[in-house]
Amino acid sequence: MVLQNPRLGSFGECLNCTASDLYGIFSFESSDRVHAIKFRDAFANKEICAFCRLLAQTARKFTPHQVVDHREGVPVTFSFSVKHFQDTLAELGSRFLHVTISPPPSPLDIDKQLAFRLIPISESLPESLFHRIDQDRIDLEICRKWVTKCENEHPSQCGAFSSPTQSGPGSSFRLIDVVDECVVVPPPGAQYIALSYVWGRTHYLQLNSQTAPILSEKGSLFAQETPIGQTITDAITVVKALGERYLWVDQLCINQTELHKTLHIKSMDRIYGAALLTIVAADGIDANAGLPGVRPGTRTRNINQLHEEIWPGFSIATAIDLPLDPAGSVWGSRGWTFQEQLLSRRLLLFYQGSVFWQCRSACFCEDAPASMKTQAKQIHWLEQLSPRWAQDEAPRQRIEKQWDDNGEDFMPVQLCRPVVFTEYAKAVKEYTKRRLTFSDDIINAFEGISSQLSHHMGNKFLAALPESYLDIALLWAPSVLQERRRSEETGFPSWSWAGWIGQAGYDAPGPDEKELIELTTKWYVKDGPTEPRLANDVGMGIDEAPLGCTLSINALCWEPIFESIGGHSGKRPEVEIPSMQGPYLQFWTSCSFFTIVQRKWRDPETLQMNSSVRKPIHAHIHCTTGSRRQLAGRLILNGNGPEEVIEGNHEFIVLSGALVKGFDSITGNVTYSDEAEMYNVMLVEWDDQHQVATRLGIGRIFKEAWDMSLPIIRFVTLG
Repeated sequence: MVLQNPRLGSFGECLNCTASDLYGIFSFESSDRVHAIKFRDAFANKEICAFCRLLAQTARKFTPHQVVDHREGVPVTFSFSVKHFQDTLAELGSRFLHVTISPPPSPLDIDKQLAFRLIPISESLPESLFHRIDQDRIDLEICRKWVTKCENEHPSQCGAFSSPTQSGPGSSFRLIDVVDECVVVPPPGAQYIALSYVWGRTHYLQLNSQTAPILSEKGSLFAQETPIGQTITDAITVVKALGERYLWVDQLCINQTELHKTLHIKSMDRIYGAALLTIVAADGIDANAGLPGVRPGTRTRNINQLHEEIWPGFSIATAIDLPLDPAGSVWGSRGWTFQEQLLSRRLLLFYQGSVFWQCRSACFCEDAPASMKTQAKQIHWLEQLSPRWAQDEAPRQRIEKQWDDNGEDFMPVQLCRPVVFTEYAKAVKEYTKRRLTFSDDIINAFEGISSQLSHHMGNKFLAALPESYLDIALLWAPSVLQERRRSEETGFPSWSWAGWIGQAGYDAPGPDEKELIELTTKWYVKDGPTEPRLANDVGMGIDEAPLGCTLSINALCWEPIFESIGGHSGKRPEVEIPSMQGPYLQFWTSCSFFTIVQRKWRDPETLQMNSSVRKPIHAHIHCTTGSRRQLAGRLILNGNGPEEVIEGNHEFIVLSGALVKGFDSITGNVTYSDEAEMYNVMLVEWDDQHQVATRLGIGRIFKEAWDMSLPIIRFVTLG
């Protein structure tokens, strides 16, 4: 590519810019070097130099308040680096400039990195490198190009893995036909687009037993007395503009009777994962908010595209601001939309008055339709939905074989954390900080994620915890001061994070991704009036087969020590459970009493939390030996804990052994060990009949202190 020779005109009068060969830079006829321009000089020359004028205008946009041209004796400068468009268009020799202002010209920006991008505009450059934005409405043709580009260039990263018409809802799966304006059962393999939005509390047209036959008639969608939300109407417009025929919207494609709804809830991974893309109404607070910019005059902000003609036929424009993280929007804070985000392959985000594209390979902005990968924060994707996982090419857990001193007998190694559980832990941490309009939806709104992960973690999830990794999954800890989630209709067990309101998470594994656990407990699961069953069919809380792991020492040397010590192998006493809501965990374990003393831990992560968020209560666990009180362990409470946190003894139960030597009494940081020198324990309280225990907190206690506390073996029902 060679640009036409410029007629410099007034551009040649600016010594700042003639020192940097802009013509050569953008035409590949010079090196990548661009001389820095002082802040003061750019403002002084803005009347005679188009390039300096563009720099000054952009600087004012970024720093509208009072600025200085020196800070602590150092001149404020525009520094440039030449970047290449990071896609196939780079073969055409196209470049853009990354500009940094330093030091910050305003004290209000002292902690910010002020940077922007300058994009070349020329008739001889590909049109997709820059797009002039219509302030009145979004040009949806750009979005169509993004779809084509992703399909052609990212098939291995963003391809579909299955169709919901092949598995899942099957014949009950419906789509909106945007051409015939009705709800239909689509033909097998039909391509469709999904919508992710916030419902709100306003009532709109829904699919149910009464409306289903009516809405199947051609032209019926907009002929009803009860309207559909503006967001859905705008989404239909987008689907038409993209050249597609079908749209999936939960309100109109799921029969809202309980049976059909439950079936679809369990298939969300297939519904969103198989969609061509998901339209995201990130700005909307309800279903009537619409998609700003789809209809003329509905953009919610003025997008100021700064550009200057540097010489005839060649201009430079400032790229529009990168989108903020949509996690700050209403859509980004709601529980249901989280799995819709994770389960989708491509997102078309209508956010902050513009439209953005995010797939698993790229992020595109409206003014640079198909040119460069931006530095926008990438949305969290669920790795298990990538084609390599769907084709059973999931990364297997790396297990190094160990041999005895003679190099003969194979010795089992310690369990390493599988990749799939790492993904699960990330999802739990993000999901549990979100809000639900109806608290009872806590498990339903996670069902799609559970369904997809279950293909790689075994087929069972217990109250949102993977049964094949139960011993580890039970060790979740609160990130905030939580409240118990209670429901008259649905029981949420206290041992699951779903039983509490507030963010939860998991500790990182030890060195080399090794789990800090030694299995000690044989688990029974009681769910309903039937007889309890053994977890994973054998009672062991870690089933390594579906995790892609070689059997570790946990599996080969597992022994339910407390059941054996008590002489109760295979025996279960009758327990009178007041309510059959479950599931319940039943097991033989060691129980003992300790005192707890509240302590504020110096945890850097919790210290950085928003001040409006109440931090969880951390405590020391003490044991009494004669007249002395000694440190026995540490504890994190879910809520406010027992009625008296300081005075009196409180009951703990052992969950498993912990491969930990000790912990720092100030920071709480642990010291790892090859042997279990502590127990993973749970603080519990009992119901009035002393039949069912409830979790109050999680922690670790030294084995030596536990043994000195005169523990007893008992059968525990944990609800």
